[in-house]
Parts: sequence; structure tokens; C-alpha cells
Amino acid sequence: MARNASRLFCKYTDVFIFYLCVINGNNDYMTAQASSSKTIVSKTIVVSHRVFSETLAALAEIGNVLAPNPRQEFAKPQLGKLAKDADAFLAFMPDVIDETWLLRAPKLRVIAAALKGHDNFDLAACTRRGIWVSNVPDLLTAPTSELTIGLMISLARKVRDGDSRIRKRGHSKWQPDLYGKGICGSTV
Repeated sequence: MARNASRLFCKYTDVFIFYLCVINGNNDYMTAQASSSKTIVSKTIVVSHRVFSETLAALAEIGNVLAPNPRQEFAKPQLGKLAKDADAFLAFMPDVIDETWLLRAPKLRVIAAALKGHDNFDLAACTRRGIWVSNVPDLLTAPTSELTIGLMISLARKVRDGDSRIRKRGHSKWQPDLYGKGICGSTV
């Protein structure tokens, strides 16, 4: 699952790299992508939350990446300070980009939102400043479907009931009361 998410996020990172090439005046993205591993675009990229190592590596090839330590996020005051040098910002669900935040980011040209929606972003303010905003509208479709199927199987097969019983009383003998219902032959 993490590998699939990593691949999706790296494809998303390609779009982000494209935006950075364009704002730097490099309109030939394919040439820039095929060039040596030296920095293609010398921009400051602020990443607010943990990302996959593959994503950091891809971003590091095109600019100076300021990202929190793994499993952490930047505190809001620290993120506000980093915003002043940001040319690009990789945002997540907890981030709120409003007029006040944008005032602290005078160089900002692109916000890549690693989320499905955009209701925590002031799109009008971004538009007035010429800041590109992108999101990933299909980000949660497959994971939501997979979790739904997992929950269906868990409910049908009484997985939670069995787990609870074993945790409370241990397993003493076989009992035919947790068979549940199979989903074989069902349309999912």
C-alpha cells in the first residue's frame, strides 16, 4: 500500500516539478527532466509535513527543499517564517493558506496541495497574486474503496467480535458462533 501511495505521490511530484520549471522560465519540461541530476530549478520548496523519501529526492533535484524531520510537521510559527523564502509550497490537509499566510510568502508562485479538496485555501487571494494552486482530485478514490471492502469483509465475517472475544477471554475451544456470512459470489 505504501509503495502504491509513493508511486502516486511521485507522479504528483512530476506535476509539481513541471510547475516549477514553468515559473522559472524553463518551458521545455522534457529537456529539463532528461538533463543531468544537477539542480534544474534553483527555487526554495517548503514541505509542511512528512513525505516519501522518493518525493524528497525528486524535489531536491530541482531546488532547495525545506522539510520537517520524518513523522513530524513544522509548527505554525516556524512554517510562517519559512514562508518568506518559499517559491513553492507542498501543502497538506491541516495547512490553511489564507490572505494572512500569503502576506508572509511574497515569493510564492505555486502551491501543490497533496489533498483532494481546496476549502482550506483562499483561491481568490492566490489568483490575485498569480499563485498556481493544484490538488489531487482522485487521491482518495482507490484507498477509500479498499477500506470499504475491508470493512465489508470484517463485518460479514465478524472479525471484530472474534478479536474482542479472544482479547477478553482468550481462546479456549472451537465454537461455531462466529462464522458470519461470506461475500463469495456477491457484487462488490
